[in-house]
Amino acid sequence: MRGQQFSHKNLDEWLAEKLASWGITSLTDVQEKALTAGAASGKSLIVSAPTSSGKTLIAEIAILAALRRGMKIVYLVSHRALADQKFLDFNERIGEGAKEPLAHVALSTGDRSEGNVDAEVTSGNV
Repeated sequence: MRGQQFSHKNLDEWLAEKLASWGITSLTDVQEKALTAGAASGKSLIVSAPTSSGKTLIAEIAILAALRRGMKIVYLVSHRALADQKFLDFNERIGEGAKEPLAHVALSTGDRSEGNVDAEVTSGNV
């Protein structure tokens, strides 16, 4: 994967390697701006951009960076179906379903809970 790795001044080597292992070798303009604004270094951001512009990857980069700092994450979405999908996605990328698990992932939607009760990443709906 090293040959496919990309770099960004605000993306450390570990994060770049993790993204490359997911098959990500370049960033959209929105992702570039979010990294420049501090998405990987703990800055609070609001990202407003069109569908399919890369907002979820920005969140995943922030999640990876937060996990490295020993933080717990709550990922809130507007619909239960989306919370279910993000739970599956996160579990596959960073949870028990990942090639190299980084965290326990859970789901909590009010009517359904799944995963580790002391998870580092929890998907839910508002």
